[in-house]
Parts: sequence; structure tokens; C-alpha cells
Amino acid sequence: MTGDPDIFVDADRSGHFCRPVDPAYRKLIGWLRSDGYLVVCPSLIREYHRAEQATTAPTALLMLVAHLQRHGRLKRFGKGTLGSFRIKKHVAKRLRSNLEDRDHLKIVLLSDRKLGISGDVNFCHDVNNYPGYSATVRPHPSEVPYSSVRGTDSTE
Repeated sequence: MTGDPDIFVDADRSGHFCRPVDPAYRKLIGWLRSDGYLVVCPSLIREYHRAEQATTAPTALLMLVAHLQRHGRLKRFGKGTLGSFRIKKHVAKRLRSNLEDRDHLKIVLLSDRKLGISGDVNFCHDVNNYPGYSATVRPHPSEVPYSSVRGTDSTE
């Protein structure tokens, strides 16, 4: 894989970041803090804010966003970039995810590694089956090779 070691994390996974019990989420958080890049767009940042309104946990997604921004590892896709990515009508008709998730779909497909984590079954289906792209979005970090470097995999 080429480019930055980036990943998309849907806001529906935020509960796993605030107080991570699952070792796979702890490993993902450690990787993001040390090496990873997070891909975001304005609507995703707003969703993170809604999902984590009252938390101050150092592992919360918003805290990770701030950390990654300070270290130059937050990849933001703005309105211009998202607007230039056109979803063809015949493809749009087959998409199962919500209209609100279209920008999220675009940032996964525009990211370097086209990897993500989301618990939304319809969103996962749309990204994983988008014509002309080879992208992977799964519900659990252990199912996504986010830390793979030249053939080594996150599950080791």
C-alpha cells in the first residue's frame, strides 16, 4: 500500500474509544497516537461532537483528532474536494446508506488506503462494493489491516 497509513473511523464507533475495553480498540488507539492518520470531513467532525458531548477521556475520538492535528496527521477533506467527487446516478440508486453518509463514503474512497471502521451495515456494504474501487470497511478493528506495512498485518 502506498501513501499515508490512514483510516476512517465512523462516529458510531466512538463509544469504543471513550473507555476502551476491547484490546483491538486499544491497539488501534495506540497506532493512531503513534503512526496513524485519520481521515475526516466537516460532517464527520460534527458527528464526533454529537456522539462525545460530555466526555473528556483522553482516548475519545475528539481528543485523538486534536492530537493528530497537532502532529500533522489529520487528513481533512473539505467541501471542494468532496463536491468534485461525483457519484453517478446509476450508482447512487443502488446505495443503501443514508444520504448523510455520502461524504463519509467519499472520504474513504479518496483516502490513500481506503480503509475504515463502521458499525453501519449499509455503509459498509456501499463502500466495500463501490464500483471501480477496492476499499475495506468493517465493524471491528481486528478485521481491518490498518497497521499493515509491506505485507505485515494488524493481527500479527
